[in-house]
Amino acid sequence: RMSEKTLEMVRSSIESLKSHNTQIAEKISEREKEVDKMYFEFIDELIKCGTTIKCAVSSVLIVRYLERIADHAAYICESIIYIATGQKEVLR
Repeated sequence: RMSEKTLEMVRSSIESLKSHNTQIAEKISEREKEVDKMYFEFIDELIKCGTTIKCAVSSVLIVRYLERIADHAAYICESIIYIATGQKEVLR
């Protein structure tokens, strides 16, 4: 789910950039919050499960990178909104 949501955010940010559509960019904020929530839920679940160190480290790195990609999609949309409106918005 997290990877799908992140990919959706990247696609939306690219579409917003191509079309200069701030409405698409503004919708990223909610999705970014969902990805952040999934990240923290995953970490909590991983701690509860007591998986092996190797598996835990690999899993944490994967979800951390997905969360960072989602952040970058939000940064792109913040820039699009700023270019279009002259107003700074924080979508993260």
